[in-house]
Amino acid sequence: MSVKKQMVVAAFGLCLGLSGCFDINQTLELDADGTAQFRFLLAFDAEFLALAEEQDMDTTALCQTEGFLDAVPPGLEREQTREMVDDTLICGYTVNGPIEHFQSLSAELVRETGDADVLTLNLLENDQVEITSVYSFDEDELDGSGESGLGTTIKQMIASNFAGHVITWSLRAPRIVETNGALSSDGQTVTWVVPFEEAILSGGDYRFYVIADYSKQPTLF
Repeated sequence: MSVKKQMVVAAFGLCLGLSGCFDINQTLELDADGTAQFRFLLAFDAEFLALAEEQDMDTTALCQTEGFLDAVPPGLEREQTREMVDDTLICGYTVNGPIEHFQSLSAELVRETGDADVLTLNLLENDQVEITSVYSFDEDELDGSGESGLGTTIKQMIASNFAGHVITWSLRAPRIVETNGALSSDGQTVTWVVPFEEAILSGGDYRFYVIADYSKQPTLF
């Protein structure tokens, strides 16, 4: 199981016993100067935090994720943040640097976790890149065990606690070539949203996919 999946499985366990839960937001910005910024955010809502404190849970540990983007390849910089915004705890992980080094970051994540679902970036020709991210909602992933699946009732309980919470992926680049997400009118931003409740009940893999061009685009006037 990957580090990211361990994080999500642990949070699923908390959400089974508590109302309120979290959102996941991933963003990637590709600039024409050849640099990129990747951000991974976990946002725990006020209801979850309040009930967690009532249960004497150590909420400060929610942002402590050993092994997740702890080390980045040479040429990239990493920052981890923890902040409260409008009673929501946001755990953030940001990586900056030249786009070509992000392919090494993808390979590093594959090597360390045995899974490529956090962020996979492949360099293509003509200043283009292919980006994918996969979230699995198979029952074995949700309960963290391959020995037995979740019963329908338990699955519905988890799903109901995630009502209104989503996984969001957004990517900005000088030009989006191809994607399975929602493309902005200017063709430079793509957004992909998966409601947690729907994904938990339906199961399966949810894959975000983009081919983007990060070269400087010609002006029309």
